[in-house]
Amino acid sequence: MRRPRGRWAPSPTGELHVGNARTALVAWWSVRSAGGTMVVRIEDLDPPRVVPGTARRGLEDLAWLGLDWDEGPGARNLPEEASESGARDFPSGAEDGARDLPREASESGARDFPSGAEDGARDFPPEGGEGARDLSQADRVGAGKGAFGPYWQSLRGELYESALDHLAARGRLFPCPLSRKDLRQLASAPHDGAPVVSPYPRHLRPEAFQRGTLEPGWLGRVRERWGAGLDPEVSLRFAVEPGQVRFEDHVMGEGEQRVDEAVGDFVLRRRDGLWAYQLAVVVDDLLMEIDEVVRGADLLGSTARQIQLIRALEGWPVGAREGSEDWGQGSRVPGYAHVPLVLNERGEKLSKRDRGLTLASLRQGGVHPEALVGYLAWTLGLLPSPRRASVAELLHNFRWPRLSREDWVLEPDLAQTLRSL
Repeated sequence: MRRPRGRWAPSPTGELHVGNARTALVAWWSVRSAGGTMVVRIEDLDPPRVVPGTARRGLEDLAWLGLDWDEGPGARNLPEEASESGARDFPSGAEDGARDLPREASESGARDFPSGAEDGARDFPPEGGEGARDLSQADRVGAGKGAFGPYWQSLRGELYESALDHLAARGRLFPCPLSRKDLRQLASAPHDGAPVVSPYPRHLRPEAFQRGTLEPGWLGRVRERWGAGLDPEVSLRFAVEPGQVRFEDHVMGEGEQRVDEAVGDFVLRRRDGLWAYQLAVVVDDLLMEIDEVVRGADLLGSTARQIQLIRALEGWPVGAREGSEDWGQGSRVPGYAHVPLVLNERGEKLSKRDRGLTLASLRQGGVHPEALVGYLAWTLGLLPSPRRASVAELLHNFRWPRLSREDWVLEPDLAQTLRSL
């Protein structure tokens, strides 16, 4: 029987903070409690925003908490017998201290992350720009351990191109010459009593696209300009369909949205050639056969448009890996869980300005990892009061109905609170 697959997909644009850690814990508890496979994928789509070294440090932070994963950069693969059974020999309580990592390795954050190509796995390709694209095809496939690599989005452009080809062939992709500034001006201009009802309504689509008369080979010509370093003067947009999209969220309950009214046609590849998050995450989750997407509640609004995109990719061949016959077509919608946010003492979403709330700063400040794990479990509703607890111990406490739907506001001196546990 196929094991369920979950994932954690951080962006290496800054140090991991306690909000990131809380969501990672939920993703890990969910997939491990089902005997499933944990995947780590690095979402480094925007080279100018990537901070070199943060991907490696973030994974070291996760290991410091006691988390492990089976695929992706720094993965420790399961023994064959554990892989087949889905079991991981977790202790029933913190006093055992038994995990795949030795106790001292877990507390120090050491995880045998490779420092270079001599390790043979190229888990960490060059970060932050075009250097990541200079790897050979063999190295690209090996960028992270597992059968579904590479596990860095900057190395997956050919897969995104394939998805665009499929969408174009189905009449769901079109070139758009309008910029964000153009759209803002159109939205604020008078419309004879008929306001623009979404950021990109249907009537703004190119006339040739609406008539079905886009010139053959238009997408190839746009790509040629990107390849030559020229401005194609268009972005690529996905043509959404009218109608309500409904979904069930493990935390937030039933959700629905009319994407055509709330969002409109949305960008899949920007005018500067960078891939849009919405396309990359859908393609990667399909190709990596992800069953459950756990992420922060700030991404809840992306769910309906991603479901539309998944359905539009039906028939696009994915899951070609041997033994994946039940994943033969790209039409499978994963389960979703959007974890409430952690806010700073001012009630604001955590950001890079909150340097005292990063995992690195807490580690350096003498906080024990199990103090942070137990505290975050308490904020989620999994413990009656904050105390030290291991991730393995709390695995047995995890149930989706127990999770709070409310954002959590941190106290002014979190480090001191954690050191007192």
